[in-house]
Amino acid sequence: MELCIKYFATLKLSCSNWAGPALFGVARHADPGWKVLYCGIDMDPLHLPSNSNSLRKAFGLPDEALVLVHVGRFEPLKNHSFLIDIFKEFIKEEPDSYLLLIGDGELRLQVEEKVCDLGIENNVKFLGLRHDVPAILSQAIDIFVLPSLSEGLCLALVESQAAGLSCVVSDTVPTEAIVVNDLVTRVPLDHPPTLWAHAIKMAVEKKNGERRSSA
Repeated sequence: MELCIKYFATLKLSCSNWAGPALFGVARHADPGWKVLYCGIDMDPLHLPSNSNSLRKAFGLPDEALVLVHVGRFEPLKNHSFLIDIFKEFIKEEPDSYLLLIGDGELRLQVEEKVCDLGIENNVKFLGLRHDVPAILSQAIDIFVLPSLSEGLCLALVESQAAGLSCVVSDTVPTEAIVVNDLVTRVPLDHPPTLWAHAIKMAVEKKNGERRSSA
């Protein structure tokens, strides 16, 4: 299909300036038929009255727990295995923290097995596919973590910023997805889990620096 798109498409749309060349194989200025069309998000669920205690109870989380989240398919590009390594280091400093994994995919069983092998199964929750992600982000989460190998844009990151969450993401995420600079920390993907864990801890300490209404 990529070959057909390259030669026969009369209008080519991408979700970011990075995603275009990855799919079409040419720079934007060299192909007048290529345009960026940013994906939008529904802001209404992010303005619902807070019901964090109810949501946390539903997930089996203590009210005062520190909660991290990752939203994405269980596939190689999302880098779940590295995320688990990061969280393993993080709970050495914050043993009362939890990681929620939202999504499903071919690597889920493999990730579940790794969590059990590391002995952190009580601190990691697999929520599967959800239709209430904005509500979870805005009402039950402290930090959004995204160590992806690559991203076209990442709407979950945009939603997390709109929810006023501090976000720690890999340096492979397009800068176009970073809307509220004070909320986002970019970490080089080749940094070890210990440095990622430290970056998350720093983000925790400065969280809520941006009001949700402003974000």
